[in-house]
Parts: sequence; structure tokens; C-alpha cells
Amino acid sequence: MSNSSFVDITMLSPNCNSPRNQPIRKITIHHMAGILSVQRCGEIFSDANRQGSSNYGIDSEGNVGLYVDEGNRAWTSSNAENDNQAVTIEVSNCEYGGQWAVSEKAYAKLIDLCTDICMRNGIDHLEYTGDASGNLTMHKFFAATMCPGPYLEARFPDIAQQVNERLQKGENNASSIRNEKEVEPDMTQEEKALYTQCTFVELLGRLADENGLKNYCAQIPDDVSWEDDLSSYVDDNIRASEEYAQYQRRQYIDKCYHLLLGREPDENGIHTYMQYARFRDIFKNIYQSEEAQQYRNAAT
Repeated sequence: MSNSSFVDITMLSPNCNSPRNQPIRKITIHHMAGILSVQRCGEIFSDANRQGSSNYGIDSEGNVGLYVDEGNRAWTSSNAENDNQAVTIEVSNCEYGGQWAVSEKAYAKLIDLCTDICMRNGIDHLEYTGDASGNLTMHKFFAATMCPGPYLEARFPDIAQQVNERLQKGENNASSIRNEKEVEPDMTQEEKALYTQCTFVELLGRLADENGLKNYCAQIPDDVSWEDDLSSYVDDNIRASEEYAQYQRRQYIDKCYHLLLGREPDENGIHTYMQYARFRDIFKNIYQSEEAQQYRNAAT
């Protein structure tokens, strides 16, 4: 069983059943309930403790992530029977709350991806019935949730119509859209790699490994330039990671030790303060320690 050729990044999740126990007959669309890149969504699904995943994800730039092979059942819709039959898709929002809207690029790629899934799996008609009996379903049919949000929910009839029009013609114009995007890229692969590496050093104090470099470079579109603001493609996703939070906490501990104690932190101190959730508590505890008081007295 094949996967979509429109995948920009692959980050396979452990949260799935392999293989699915029924043929693919459905598509189930979800929203991410947040503004996430496909990289960040993949990082979330990589956590086995979350017990969640989807086959695909689409971000606001129209990038597609593959998290669970189509041959396997993703844990997406709170319903094993549905997910064993469905290819599930998580779509990033472009606003928090309200209508939970998605971007035009994300919506266009959703149509492309749904058409591609139908063509490859022999689904000749996508039917939205407004309940779980159709083969275009949504999360709220199976659980007490608002997913996929008012914006996408209102557009399910349009999604089915657009996909069916392409299926009737036996073509998917996604390939032409993709080719137009890739013509004469403004930013080279070398520049993408340089920006990614410099950002890793700035925010994490290390160089990106091979997979990290590949994944983050894939987030940067070809039609941007070295002079553009690229923070939403790399920086923001790194800042949302647990590694960034841990690195910032460790840097803060080092600063507090040097400023308040005049020395490097010892292993026991590092272990203790890395468990603290707030910087203010780290500072307060060190500042009020007997060692810090002695250091201040010696300085005067």
C-alpha cells in the first residue's frame, strides 16, 4: 500500500496498529486546534505517551507530513472501526479559537491530498452525509469534541464536491500546482541548511543532526529568500520544543551560579534546579541560600 507523493516530511509515529485490519474506504479530517508546522505535529505524535497520531498532517504553508503509513491504522478519531477504514488528516489552523480557520494553502492542499488518497485506494466517490455513514467523516462523529472546528466543518460539502469533480475527470491538478511552486527556487538548499544550523546553534547550542537538518530544511519554502524573516519555519518550532526549554533552563542555572555564587554549578545543583518549572524559583532559592549570602558578604 503506497503513501502520497505529496509528502514533504516523514516522521513515523509509534502510535499505530500495523497493519490496519480493513481496506481503506474513508477519509477523516481533523484540525490541530493550534498553529503547528508539520515538523512540530510530528514531534508531538512521536511521544508514545500521548497515544495519538494521524496518517497525515498539513500545515499553513501547505506542507504535508506523513506520520503513519497508509497501510497502518493511526490513532486519531477515538474510534477503532473508523480509523481502520480511514486515512486520517490533521490540518493546522491559522487562528486560535473562533472559527478555527485554516489557511488557503492548507485548504488547497487538503483537496489535493484527499483526491490523491481516493485515486490510489480506488475510492471513486467521496460522500459527505453529515454523519458517520458517509466515507468523508470528522472527529466529532465519534467523540465529544468540536473537531474539526466550525471553519472546516462548514466546508465538508465543498471538499467532497471538489474531490468528486477531479475524480470524475480522472485527474488531480495538484501536480501542476506543486510544479509551479518548485520552479526557480529563490532559496538554495545550502542556504536552507546554513540557516537551520545557525538557528540550532543560537537556540540549542548545538548543530542539527542529519534528520533534524533534513526535517527543518523541508519546512522552508523554495519561494523565500535569505533576506526574508524565516523564524516561523525554524525558530518558532525549535522554541516550542522540550529541548529548547531544557537548554534555556540549563543556561539560566549557569548564569545564576556565576552571578550569585561566583562559580560553576555542581552536578547535584544542576539536577535539582533542572526540575524547577519557573526561573524565578531557581533564582530565589539560590539567592536565599547560605552560600549566596556568604558570597555577597565577601564581596562587600
